[in-house]
Amino acid sequence: MKKFTKLCFFACAGFVAVATQSSAQISISGADMPVAGSMVVLATDSTSGYTPGNPNASAQAWNFSALNKQKVAKVSFMAPSSTKYASVFPSANLADSTIGTTGFYFFTTSGSQFAVEGSESIINVASLGVSFQIEVNLNPVFVQSVLPATYKTTDGGVSNGHETFSNSSLALFYDSEKVVTQITYSDTVDAYGTMTTPTGTYNVLRQNHHEVDIDSLKVRSTSGKWSVAPVAGAVSKKTVHQYNWYSNSIGYILVQMNMDSNTNNVKNVIWDTTAPAGINELSYNGKVSVFPNPCTNQITFQTFNNGLQYINIYDVAGRKIEQDEMKNGTNNVNTSAYAPGMYLYTMTDKNGNVVDRGKFMVK
Repeated sequence: MKKFTKLCFFACAGFVAVATQSSAQISISGADMPVAGSMVVLATDSTSGYTPGNPNASAQAWNFSALNKQKVAKVSFMAPSSTKYASVFPSANLADSTIGTTGFYFFTTSGSQFAVEGSESIINVASLGVSFQIEVNLNPVFVQSVLPATYKTTDGGVSNGHETFSNSSLALFYDSEKVVTQITYSDTVDAYGTMTTPTGTYNVLRQNHHEVDIDSLKVRSTSGKWSVAPVAGAVSKKTVHQYNWYSNSIGYILVQMNMDSNTNNVKNVIWDTTAPAGINELSYNGKVSVFPNPCTNQITFQTFNNGLQYINIYDVAGRKIEQDEMKNGTNNVNTSAYAPGMYLYTMTDKNGNVVDRGKFMVK
């Protein structure tokens, strides 16, 4: 269940890098995790032949500059209140679109951890002619990263949950059914140094992640007794081994390497294509020019798209701090009262639909 989130992980912020960047040990904090209103574009490469390298007690350099884009996927982060499942996860303060339009993962992000609360989704099984609304609540939560994280930080635990089904093909034989999930995981930040991707070179920490997931399909008879379903595959076990490289102000895992749990060979590498080697002066969809970036007292938003009407600015916690109207395709925002750091923005049309989004830094 571990995401690239699985960071699943973990939005997009600016990161300033130079060609001669040093490889000092860094610390990953809550400010480096995803925030509501951001989006990341992830690419998967299954062919480049990279290896994770060994744990280290001194800085090392990973050169993944030739990573390919065999498959690309967008992940958007939002406030749970913007989803129809928010009431199921009242403690969550972040959701993402990894599951797609039919469901979401829900997270708790704070200064001490980034964790998965659970998920809710609708699965359509055409062959059976039924739909399943699947709800997963995890208790305790599944910690993606203990924060702040530094070299040699460790964490781990056992997270339990169950998936309830609103509809099932087994309903003719049993009163109800559920999948009981147990996630046992351990993480160690075992290396640090620099990581080079096609977008630039970054100071990084590497997290070595191990996970064992055991899912058991259980059914309840009309007498009220729960037992393992008498069907093939009622109990399944999955082992996950990943290496995750984190950097400051990226707002997501920079690179994730997925290993084959049987051979320990590399299966694929997933990387953040929107992590810039410098602060982008163009938005994600290229519809807005943002300058200067980083800024000090003022930042200008300029577009030639007449459909963009409002600029909305958010802090790293996802709180909207300003909304203003685009006039003749331009808006100059006074940032003299903004605290130094990263901010996110969305551009919306007159109906409030998000047309574009991006980020900027205040010095």
